[in-house]
Amino acid sequence: MTISRIVIARHGKRLDSEDTGWSVSSATPYDSPLAEEGREQVCASGQVMKEYLNEDERMYVHSSPFLRCVETADGLGLRNARVRLDSVFGEWLTEDYFTDYAPPPADNHRSLVERNTRWLIASGKTPVDDGWKYDQFGDSGEYGESWEDMHRRFSHGLERLMRYYNSFSEPCSVVIVTHGAGVNALLGHILDQPLLTRINVASFAVLQKTFVGTWEMMYNSNQELVPPTLSSNSTSSSSVASEVFSHERERANSGGGGYHSTSGFFADEPPSSFTLGFSSQPDKGSAKATSSSNMTTPTDKTSFNLQFADKKRTALPSLDSSLWRFGGNQ
Repeated sequence: MTISRIVIARHGKRLDSEDTGWSVSSATPYDSPLAEEGREQVCASGQVMKEYLNEDERMYVHSSPFLRCVETADGLGLRNARVRLDSVFGEWLTEDYFTDYAPPPADNHRSLVERNTRWLIASGKTPVDDGWKYDQFGDSGEYGESWEDMHRRFSHGLERLMRYYNSFSEPCSVVIVTHGAGVNALLGHILDQPLLTRINVASFAVLQKTFVGTWEMMYNSNQELVPPTLSSNSTSSSSVASEVFSHERERANSGGGGYHSTSGFFADEPPSSFTLGFSSQPDKGSAKATSSSNMTTPTDKTSFNLQFADKKRTALPSLDSSLWRFGGNQ
């Protein structure tokens, strides 16, 4: 089943982002379900997603075993698909995501898979492959996982997924439902371009295989950008991101937007875009930012594109080592 198209999606809005008391009373505070608004977001995304998928092909949905992703996989309404839960596409296990409650059990997400598979079966909306080996493409990572280890986990998982489906002759489409950091890791790997992009909840990207075997973006629901302006001599993702977020902190404190110490930054300015371009040559290693009205894309492996989206009041990440803590909406 050679893969013809891949969809990479982020889960919808989670309940604990609007009901702060939910995690206090829950026996599994690390595994928030979707909020009602999140279910509506996912349903709307599913309607658009179907326009890019061939219903005559076999279709598989590979989901993180966290409930917000499982509910998203179910809520997309892909009734011809079969859902498979994979530990390797689970949440980034950085300590910064679990400051208010304990992380999930250190069992390679087995307990999440078992509990949320039962939820899927009870839902009865989408066929479930309950015999699927949840560690087929890799493990969940360990608590305290670094940014680099998380990227490595997702890229290895994606490579194994592709090898699995490409070993069959019949074409198929694959939808991967995961988390914000995971979407970036997957897109960066499949497009062979390191990306640090603000991923909206319930957003998705559709990629199609070309005749020469590479992948091209057919559709991306992340369109609007909020620009900081900076200059840096560093090409590492963490240091560039820190400088971007430091700039946003300064702008917020000077009246450019309100700042909340745990939820992150809020930007009130209209969207535009910028690109940070890096040269692979040693004497041209400095970064430069340029603004434009259109989305810009890196042209080589050493380019690093930062994109932050939302027209209105957007929460940008805080600096507590986490690049993806958007008000708790991992």
